[in-house]
Amino acid sequence: MMARGTVDYEQQFKDDLERAQALSLESLALEKFKNQKLMQDLNISSNSISKPMRSVSRASSMTETDSNRSDRLVVKSRPRPGAISNSQTPSLIAPPPISARRNSTATPPILDASTPDLISFTSPDTSQELLQFCRQIYSNKANSHVQQQQNHYNYQTSSTATVNYNQFPSAPPPIGWNHNALMGGQFTQGGAASGLAKPLFSNNHHQPSNTIPEERLRNLPALPPKRQPQVKLMNAKPRLQSNVAAGGALSQTSRRQLMVTEGAAAAAVGYGNINNGGNLIDLTPTGTEEGSAGVRVSILEAFDPLSSNNTEYDSIARSLTPDYSLDDKASICDSIYEEYDPYDFIYSGSGSNSLSDPMYAAVVKSENAPISPPPPLPPRAHSTMERKTSWIKKTSLLFETVTTIDKRKPKHDGDLKAFHQMVQKLRNDFKFDSPNTNMGLVVSPMMEYQYRDGTSIKLSVYPHFEGADTQRPFSFTCDVTSSVQHITLQLTFGLEAPIADQYTLKVWGYNEYLVPSTLLSQYEYVHQCLKLEEDVVLILIPDRMVDKSLRRTKQDDNCDREIRLEDIIPGEPNSPITCDNLRILLETFEKEVDKITAAATEAENNRGGSIQPSGVLQSTKLVVQLMGSLETIEITQALSAFKDVYSKHCANDVRVRRNRKSKCYDINGALCPLQRIEIWKGLSADIANSCGKIRDALKSLIQMYSHAFRVDFDVSDGEERISSCSVPDVTDTILAKVCAIYRPSPDWNYDNYLIAAQIYHGTRPVGHPELSQPCEITNNMYPRILFDCWLDMQMPVCALAREARLVLVIYGRTLAQSNEKDSDKEPMPQYKQEEVGWASVQFFDYNNMMAQGNILLSIWPKESSHIYGPAPSPGTYPFAEHPVLGVQLMGPTRTIFPPTPDTLRALTGFDFSSLDDQTQQQLLALFDQDMLYKCPPELREVLWDKRHYLYEHPRALPKVLLASHSWEWARLADLHGMLKHWKPMRPIEAIQLLLPTFPDTEVRRLAVKWIGPISSDELVDYLPQLVVALRHETFENSPLARFLLERALKSPRVAHHLFWLLSHNLPGTMPQNYGFDAVDRDAIEISEIRHHRRLLLMLRALLAICGEALRNCFLSQQFLVRELHEIAVGVQRTKESVRMSLLANSLRNVHQMLEDNPTSLPLSPTLRVCGINVASCSYFPSYTLPLKISFLAKDGSTIPAIFKVGDELQQDMLTLQMVRLMDKLWLKEGLDLKMVAYTCIPTGKKRGMIEMVSKAETLRKIQVEHGLTGSFKDKPIAEWLAKHNPSELEYGRAVENFTASCAGYCVVTYILGICDRHNDNIMLKTSGHLFHIDFGKFLGDAQMFGNFKRDRTPFVLTSDMAYVINGGDRPSEKFHKFVDLCCQAFNIVRNNDNLFLHLFTLMASSGMKGVTTEAVSNLHKALLPGQSNPEAAAYFARLIESSLKSWFTQFNFFLHNLAQLKFTGDQGDGETLSFVPKTYTLETDGKLSHVQVVGYQKRYDPHKYYVYVLRVTRHDQTQPMELLRTYKEFFELHQKLCMNFPLAKLHSLSTGLHVGRSNIKQVAKKRSDDIALFLASLFRTADEISHSDLVYTFFHPLLRDQADQFCRKSKDGGRLEERKDMGRLKGQLKLSIHFTRGVFSVMVHHVRSLPLVGNAQEPSTYVKVYLLPDPTKETKRKTKVVKKNCHPSFMEMLEYRMTLDLISNRTLTATVWNYDALQENEFLGGIELELSEFDLTKEMTEWFPLVNVRR
Repeated sequence: MMARGTVDYEQQFKDDLERAQALSLESLALEKFKNQKLMQDLNISSNSISKPMRSVSRASSMTETDSNRSDRLVVKSRPRPGAISNSQTPSLIAPPPISARRNSTATPPILDASTPDLISFTSPDTSQELLQFCRQIYSNKANSHVQQQQNHYNYQTSSTATVNYNQFPSAPPPIGWNHNALMGGQFTQGGAASGLAKPLFSNNHHQPSNTIPEERLRNLPALPPKRQPQVKLMNAKPRLQSNVAAGGALSQTSRRQLMVTEGAAAAAVGYGNINNGGNLIDLTPTGTEEGSAGVRVSILEAFDPLSSNNTEYDSIARSLTPDYSLDDKASICDSIYEEYDPYDFIYSGSGSNSLSDPMYAAVVKSENAPISPPPPLPPRAHSTMERKTSWIKKTSLLFETVTTIDKRKPKHDGDLKAFHQMVQKLRNDFKFDSPNTNMGLVVSPMMEYQYRDGTSIKLSVYPHFEGADTQRPFSFTCDVTSSVQHITLQLTFGLEAPIADQYTLKVWGYNEYLVPSTLLSQYEYVHQCLKLEEDVVLILIPDRMVDKSLRRTKQDDNCDREIRLEDIIPGEPNSPITCDNLRILLETFEKEVDKITAAATEAENNRGGSIQPSGVLQSTKLVVQLMGSLETIEITQALSAFKDVYSKHCANDVRVRRNRKSKCYDINGALCPLQRIEIWKGLSADIANSCGKIRDALKSLIQMYSHAFRVDFDVSDGEERISSCSVPDVTDTILAKVCAIYRPSPDWNYDNYLIAAQIYHGTRPVGHPELSQPCEITNNMYPRILFDCWLDMQMPVCALAREARLVLVIYGRTLAQSNEKDSDKEPMPQYKQEEVGWASVQFFDYNNMMAQGNILLSIWPKESSHIYGPAPSPGTYPFAEHPVLGVQLMGPTRTIFPPTPDTLRALTGFDFSSLDDQTQQQLLALFDQDMLYKCPPELREVLWDKRHYLYEHPRALPKVLLASHSWEWARLADLHGMLKHWKPMRPIEAIQLLLPTFPDTEVRRLAVKWIGPISSDELVDYLPQLVVALRHETFENSPLARFLLERALKSPRVAHHLFWLLSHNLPGTMPQNYGFDAVDRDAIEISEIRHHRRLLLMLRALLAICGEALRNCFLSQQFLVRELHEIAVGVQRTKESVRMSLLANSLRNVHQMLEDNPTSLPLSPTLRVCGINVASCSYFPSYTLPLKISFLAKDGSTIPAIFKVGDELQQDMLTLQMVRLMDKLWLKEGLDLKMVAYTCIPTGKKRGMIEMVSKAETLRKIQVEHGLTGSFKDKPIAEWLAKHNPSELEYGRAVENFTASCAGYCVVTYILGICDRHNDNIMLKTSGHLFHIDFGKFLGDAQMFGNFKRDRTPFVLTSDMAYVINGGDRPSEKFHKFVDLCCQAFNIVRNNDNLFLHLFTLMASSGMKGVTTEAVSNLHKALLPGQSNPEAAAYFARLIESSLKSWFTQFNFFLHNLAQLKFTGDQGDGETLSFVPKTYTLETDGKLSHVQVVGYQKRYDPHKYYVYVLRVTRHDQTQPMELLRTYKEFFELHQKLCMNFPLAKLHSLSTGLHVGRSNIKQVAKKRSDDIALFLASLFRTADEISHSDLVYTFFHPLLRDQADQFCRKSKDGGRLEERKDMGRLKGQLKLSIHFTRGVFSVMVHHVRSLPLVGNAQEPSTYVKVYLLPDPTKETKRKTKVVKKNCHPSFMEMLEYRMTLDLISNRTLTATVWNYDALQENEFLGGIELELSEFDLTKEMTEWFPLVNVRR
C-alpha cells in the first residue's frame, strides 16, 4: 500500500475531475442522440430539429418546460412505490447492461465519420458552438431550478453556496472515514453525489485558488453519507478554489447558478489538465505510475450503482425488506409493483422479530474486512433542508432557561390533550336521563338460530312478588318461539299477581333480564338449556324491583362535567431527576464558568493568577451523570475544544512573574522581553467561546431529555423565528444522523455493532434499508457506541405517508472463525450478527408536525416486534436505566403534513358489468381469495386500475387499499375520496381494516364507522381483538378508542369485559394505579410494556366516565380477585395436611366481605354474589392446585367457579372465544353440534377465573375405572354414559350429544392446532356432551416429552369414542353421520376463513404466548386454501381415518395415567356405588319384597365373563323385574355395607381371586350359591340395613337390564338376521354431483346396509363410476377399497374435465363391488343417473338405493 505521504493528490484530483467531465458529456451525447431519433420517428424535418436541440437539458433534470414537447408521447411507467419524487423526471435513457460495458484499455476503433455514432471515441469538436451549446444547457437548467426553488420555498438560507456548517455539530469524522473526501462533491436536488468535481468555480479562471487549511479540514463535521461504495475516492485531496474575491460576497442563488453554469462550461472546454487533446474518453493504456493506477476505467461502470458488491450490507437489507433486490432486472418488469406481499411478515415470521435465518446467527461473508463505511454525502448546494434554529435575545444562564412544569400535564404531547378533550366531550354527550344509553340493567345475551318447528321447552318460573310462594316454582311447557310478553302475561294471570304492577322475567342465578318484545328462541340462555337438556328457570318480578343499580345518576353527570387531565393520564416511570436537583448542578456549572472566565481575564490582563479547568469539567460531568450518563457528541466535542484551549495557553504549566524593573517576564526562571510574551493573548475569548459551546451542548441534552422522558422541567428556547413549509413542497430526501447508543446493555457481548434504518408504513417497509458503519463500544466519560454518521433514506419527504415511521434496528456482530485453509490467500472475515434491539420514531406527530432535530429514543428488545406500529411513545420505557439511541433528523423548520383537501374531484364509480368477462371473472376470483392470498403483481395492477369499477363490491376494498402505489399526500385525495363512495362492509368484515397493515387514519376511521351498527352482544365476542387493534392506532386519540368508550357507556356488559381485557394485560392487582417503580423487573417482560401507556389511558378513561356505581363494582371485583389470589398462593405454599383448613379459614373472611359488599364475578357482570358456601369449597389435586369455590347468589342459587394461579389463561380465553364463534357460525347455518364452551377471564398475569362446568368428569377418571389400561379398552365411555343415563331414551340422547360434540371438537382442535391432548384435558358431561379444557398449547405448539412429541394425530378420536358413536365394536351407519357432521362443520369454518385469519393476525401482535405470525400461517394452512368444499371434506375424512387408526393417542393416555397416580385416590364417600351414579331410596323406587338369584349367563366383552340374573319383586308391582349384576358389583355392595354397618352379620363373599381360571362354569356355580346366601343374610337384618339407600341403589334398574340394550350375544351371535340377506341386493349409496369452473365432480360419500358375502363375511367394498356411453372406458373412475365393512365410508372426489353440454348428455353409473384377491370381484349393486334431469350447476347430495344395473 502506498504511504500516506507519497500520495499525489493533485494527480488524483485531475483524474477524478476528468472522469466526472467525461460522464457529464457522455450523458449529454446520449440524450441528444435519443432526441434526434425521436424526432426522426415523428417525421420532423432536420431544420426544425437543429434549433431546439441547442436547449435540451440533461435527462436527469429534464422537465416538460425545457424539453421538447414530443416527450409527452413517450410512454412512461408509473413510479414504483416508495421511490417517488415529484420534482424529478425519470431518465429517458437507461444505462447499458453490465455485460455491454467496455473497459478503457482498448485501442479506439476507426469509425466512419458519416455514421451517426452514439458516442464518438475520437477527439470531439472543440468549436465555440459546442462550448456555447453546453453553457446554454447548464444555464437554462440552473435558472429553471433556482426559479422553481424560489417559487416553492421560503427558507432561511445562508449566504454561502455550500451548506452552512454551523447547522451541524462540529463532530470529527468517525473512525475509518477520510477527512479530505468530505469536500469532494456537492449536493444535487435529490441528495446524490455528483462525483469529486470542484464544487465551485470562480469567474476568473486565472485567479489562484485558496487552499483550505489542514485544521479546517480536520474540524469539518461528519456530513450525511451516500451509499455509493462503487466510487472509492477516499484518499483524494483536491484544491478548492474560491468563488469570491477578497472582501466580496455573492448571494446563495447567484452562487448556485454560478457553480452550475461555470461547471458546465469548464466541463465543455475540458477544464483542468487534460492530456489527450480533449478526448471525452481516453481509450489508450494508462500509465503505471502511482497515483494514476485504477483511474482509467469505464465511466458507466465506475458510476453504476450495481457494480458494487457489498454482500454483508445486502444480507441485512434483504432481511429488513423482503422485496429488496440488487438485481437490476427486479425493477424492470411488466408490472409497476414490486415483489412484495402485504402479509409477508406472516409468512416470514417477522412479526415476532424472527426476520429471516440470515439475521439470526447467520454467517455473513464480506470481501473487504473490516467493512469500510460508505463515503459521506457532500453538502447540498441548494438544499431545501436546514435545521431548526432558535434565536434567544441574550445569552442566558443555563439554570435560568430551565423551567418547572407539571409532568402530569405533558407540554409537548398534543395527542394526550386531544384524548382528554375527546373523553370529556363523550362523557358530556351521555346524560343520566337517557333511557336508551343508561338503562342500568343488563339484557340477557341473544343469538341467531332457527329451531325446528314444534320444538318445545320446559319453563320453571319462581314468583317474586308480594304474597307469592317464592320457593315453589310454576312449571309448564311452551313452544320455544313463544314471545316473552305472552309468557309474562300468562304467568301474571296464572299466578294471580297484583295487576297494579308491570312484570319482567329475570334469569335464575343471573342478574339479567328478558325483553318483552323478543322471543325465547333468541336468547343464549334458552339455547344452553335446550342443549344441556335442562329446564329454563326464570323469576317473575315487578318492574319496580328490577335491579338498576349500575345506572349513572345526576350526581355522576355533575361530578364528571369537568374531568381533569390528571385523572386520565397514567403514572409513567418516575425519573430520578428533578428540576431542583438539575438547577443546583447548573448553578454550580455557571459558577465554575464564571471562575475560569475571571481567571482567564485576569491572566490575559497580566495580573497573574492560575487557571483550573477541573471545575468546569467536573460540573459538566455531574450534569451528564444526572441526565442518565448521556454523553452526547456535542458535549464530547465541546469538552475537547475546551481542553484544547487550555492546552494551547496553559498546558506547559508556564509560571509568569512580571519583573517591574526590567519590564520582562520571568517564565519558569528565564527572563524574556515583554514583547515576546503572547501566550495569554486571546485567552479570555477562547475560554468564553469554549464554555459557551459546553453550555449549548448541555442545553441541547436537557432539552432532548425533557422531550424523551416524563420529567418536571423543560428548557425555554426564548423567542423563535418561525417559518413553516408543507410536506408536498419538500422534494429533498430524508436525512437521519445516527449519533450514538448511550448506556449500552451489559448483556451485549459483541465485537461491534451495526444500525439498519428503514422507513415503515404499517407493517410494510418502504424503500430500502440504509446501514451505518460497524462501531465498537468506547469509553469516554461513560460507555457508548459512537456512530456519528448520516444516513440518506433515499426517499423524498414529499413521498412520506402521514403514519410513516423510522425504525432503527441494532445488530450485534461477532467475528467468527474462518474455515478457509488456503495459506496463499488471506482468509475472509466472517461475522455472525444478531438483532439486539430497535428504536423507532414517528415522522409526524398528532399536530402533523414533522419530527426534526436531536431526539433520544429508547431501545426496545428484539422480542417486542418492530414490525408493528406505531413507534412507542416517549417516556414509556419502564426503567430509567436502559439503552437509548441518539438520532438527528434533518428537515426544514416546521414541516407540516397538510390535511387532505375537502374539495375532492368528483369520483365516479363505473359499472362492474361493463368490464370484459375475463376481467370480471379474474377479479371475482380474487375477491373469493382469503386475506393471505399472495396476489401476483400483475393482478394487483389490474385491481388498482379497475378500482373505480368495484365500489359495489365491499370485499374488494381491503385488497384495493393494499394495492395502492403510495400513501403520500398527493395520492390521499383519490384514496380518501374513493373510501367515501365505497359500499359499506359488514361489521365483522370491517374488522380486517383494523389490521396493522392498514395504518391510514381515515381507513381506520371508516372501519370503525362500519363496525358501529354491531350489537353489544356481538361486540363482546370480538372485543379482545378490538382491544389489541388499539395498539396499532397511530395516536391515543383515535376513532377506535372513542368507539369502545362510547359502547361501554351504553352497555354495562361491554364495559365489564372491556375493563378486564384492559386490566389483565397490566401488572399489579390494581392496574389503574399501576406505577412502574413498584414493579419488580422480573415480574414483567419488557416487551409487554410497550403498549401499557395506551392500555392504562383507556382503563383510567373508562373508570372516569362509567359512573360511581359501575366504578365501585369494578373496584370490589379487584378486591375479591386480590383476596383469592393470596389464598391460592397460600394453598400452594402450604403442606398438604393443612391446606384444607387454611383454605376454609381464608374463605370465611372472603364470605364476610361479600356479605357486607356484594359484587359481580369477573366471569360476567350479571353473576352477582353475596357470599361463599365454604363447606363445599376445595382445591383440585393438580400441579397448580386450582381453587374450587362455590359462590352464593342473592336468589339462593350456587355459582361454582375455579380460581387458578400459575398458568397463563390468555390462550384459554382466545381458544374459547374461537369455539363460541365457530358454534355461532354453525348454528347460523342450522348445524347444532352441542358445543360446551365455558367462560374464562384472565384477571392478571398467570391468574384468572374459570367457569366450572357441573356434572362433568375427565376422561382419565372414566377410563381408570377399568384400571390403568382402561385407555386401551373400548367400553369405558359407553358404560359410563349408560350408568348416568339408565333409560333407553336418556342413553340415546346422550349418544347423540356425544356424537355431535365430538365432531365439533374434532374440527376445533384440528383448525386451532390444539395440542397437549391427554385424557385429563378432555371432559364428558353426564348428558353426553364432550368438551376440551386447558388450551395452553395450540396453533402447532406441540407438547414435548424431552425430544418426544406427544401429539401425533390431527385430533383425538379413539376406539372407545368410536364405540359410543357406532353403538358397538362394529362399524355402523351412525359413523357416517359423524363424518358428515365433521365435514360440514369444517367447510362452514372454511367459508368464513377470513374472519379467523383477521382475528388471529390481530392477536399475533398482542404478545400472547403461542400466538405468532408462524401460528397464523399454520392456521392458514389448516384451512386448506385453494381447495373446494368437496376436496376439503375428503381431506378431513382422511384425517378422521388416520386419527382413529393411530394407537399412539391411547398410549399417551396410558402414560398420563401412570404420571397421575400420585394425584389419584379413593374418593368414594361410602354412600354410592361406582356403577350407579345416583342414590335411590325406598320412596323413589318402592319397597322391596323379595329378591332371588335365578341363574347366571355367559357374556363376552371381549373376554368371557358371567352375570347373575336376579328376580326382584316390589310392593304394588304385579310383575317382577329381572336385573343383571356381576360378581364384582356384589362384592362392592358387601364392602360398602360392612363399612357403613360394621356390626351387621352378613355372609362373606370371597375376593374373587382363584388359582387357575376364574371365568368358568364351575366357579360361576359356586359364586351363585354364595350370592344367594349373602342376599338371604342381608334381608334378615334390620330394616335400617336391608332397606337402606345403599341397597335400593344397588337394585335400581339400569340400562343393561333392558334386554334390547344389553349385549347378550355369544361369540358369533347376532348375525342370524344378516345371514338371511346374503346374496340379495340391498343397501344405499350417498353421492354428490356438481359442475363448477369446467370440472364435473362426483363425491362418493358412504354406502350403508350392505349384505354379507360368502362365508358370512363383511364385504371389502369399492365404488366404480362411469359416464355412459363410454365404449373406450375413458371415464372409468374408482375409489379405494374399504375392508370388512357393511357400512363403508369413502369420502373421495372423482373429477371429469369436460364441458357442461357433453356431461349433460351422459348417464352416470356408479356400482359397488366386493373386492376378492383370489377370485372375481362380486357385484353388490349400483345406481344410474340421467344427468340431463339435474341442474348440475347446483350441488346435489342424496342417498340412492342400490339396484341391479348394467355393468
